[in-house]
Amino acid sequence: MSVEKGGDLNKEWVVCGDGRGSTELLAALCGCLRIVAFRHFGHRSEIGDDLREFCEAKRIAVLGSEDSLIEAGGEFGLLHSYPKILSQAECEELKVLNVHPSLLPRYRGLHSLVWALINDEPEVGYSVHEVVPGIDAGNIVFQGSFHVQDSDDINSLRRRMFEHQVENLGRVLLAYERGEIEPQLQDQLKATYVGRRREEDSRIIWSLTAREVFNFVRALKPPYTAGAYSRVEKQTVHITDVEWTPVHGNQGVVGAVSETLDDGSILVNCADGPLRVTEVRIDGMVSIPGEAVCGSKGKFW
Repeated sequence: MSVEKGGDLNKEWVVCGDGRGSTELLAALCGCLRIVAFRHFGHRSEIGDDLREFCEAKRIAVLGSEDSLIEAGGEFGLLHSYPKILSQAECEELKVLNVHPSLLPRYRGLHSLVWALINDEPEVGYSVHEVVPGIDAGNIVFQGSFHVQDSDDINSLRRRMFEHQVENLGRVLLAYERGEIEPQLQDQLKATYVGRRREEDSRIIWSLTAREVFNFVRALKPPYTAGAYSRVEKQTVHITDVEWTPVHGNQGVVGAVSETLDDGSILVNCADGPLRVTEVRIDGMVSIPGEAVCGSKGKFW
């Protein structure tokens, strides 16, 4: 292993993740840190072949949720896309950091990036923080932030965040290990909390403004979720791509299709004006929006 700034690799790290992107992340971290174990959030048998082969090649122990981090022998722990809570004994034995997808202290809790997009935040990001008993309440070690553009959705922002983490986490964690970073206290007065989103929370409310529906749809865009959905008669239709322009003036009943365009996209009435729906999915299959509402009196509900 090599370290950009030089020096011996004395500290041992255990990385915990859900397996998605873990191989790429571990490859980047191994250039700076001494990784001794990777713990998957599921059973060891659920770990993908590529990740398992990488760990074997790097002599990284492969653990499942049934295994204790203490037995891995690490001094530091990193939680990256790891949805399970560590035991009190593990937190006491290791100095654990978590990568949380929000600019703390705002949006503590689950599905924070989804909530930030729904709320039309102009800037989003992630925080590396020390793990303490409170929800995402530990001191902040590092933050990365990104401007949100109208062309962004949940998938593009997650990808930008991950690429930034792959590029920067190694040097940040090494600096933390060496005591070169002074973690910063969170301002508890500015803390906000969000909760887990469920499938029933993905239904579109057409009486919102067109901008609000636009944000809702892009926050839930597949493949991160099945997508925001509505109903056409008795059929569930996932609205997976929309375009918003600041045109005001209600065109009639909210949820009603005001126009079908030549390319098959449709304009659907919202509280303050129409929203262009360019892609829908029915039973998982991409469909032309104009065809999805054919014969349904042209109304979502």
